[in-house]
Amino acid sequence: MSGRNTRMAQWLDYRVRVTISDARMLVGTFMAFDKYMNVVLADCEEFRKIKSKGRKDEEKEVKRTLGFVVLRGETIVSLMAALPAAQSDAEQCVGQLARAHIAVSGCSHATVGGVAQVVRVARPVPGLIELIKGNREGDAEAAVQGAEVNDMDEFGSTPLILAAQRDWAQVVAELLGCPGVDPNHQNLFGSTALICAAANGYISTLNELLKDERVDLEVATRLGQTALFKAVLFGHMNTTERLVEAGAQSEVTNKMGQTILDVAKDEHKEHVQRLLAQKTQDLR
Repeated sequence: MSGRNTRMAQWLDYRVRVTISDARMLVGTFMAFDKYMNVVLADCEEFRKIKSKGRKDEEKEVKRTLGFVVLRGETIVSLMAALPAAQSDAEQCVGQLARAHIAVSGCSHATVGGVAQVVRVARPVPGLIELIKGNREGDAEAAVQGAEVNDMDEFGSTPLILAAQRDWAQVVAELLGCPGVDPNHQNLFGSTALICAAANGYISTLNELLKDERVDLEVATRLGQTALFKAVLFGHMNTTERLVEAGAQSEVTNKMGQTILDVAKDEHKEHVQRLLAQKTQDLR
């Protein structure tokens, strides 16, 4: 088993949160995966945001029970581990209470001569990855300088990838300016920051990444999908047009033998054909 697969296997039987390309979040028990990063979840619940009727600016979260689910790897944007499924409800409750006590009071307990003693402990300073996952954008931006910019979470995502997944263009710009940062790092799914931005239609973040000459347009995921391939696959014409303009290769075939035109949505196929034809003409 490769190192990448070993890292994925250690989270089997854990409760995980999976975000997919249409912004839905699925929470379930991680049962299995394959070399294409297709994922099987049990006891799965879906969370999605919908606009409130009559109030365009307000959204509400809707929960739906799905049960047993198989997710295609190409649709997965991020996967984060939560609690091991084997823990009982009581064990989870005790653990959560203990963590809450330490977080609020900065205290822990020790026993001396059978008498409980309160011991004050220093609160750990959250790292850059923790700040990003906590959606603390301002704190993350302030913490970039001096941070370990190539640290990885349990799924191989660096701060740059995590910031790109959230469309934090300014944090992405700050990270790209840090010495030693790897702009083409791939996580366990083979995604780079550029692929994440393209797949989600995040044009501001994509533009920040394209300003950096080190960013490779042709890095592909484990399924053989480049940033342009992902942008077309998920129907984001804004990032598709920008990547074509930047010179991304259109003659791409994924591991299943599909071309970019094969995966283009019906309503976008004609537009994608025109874009690619214009690019070919410009190169002549």
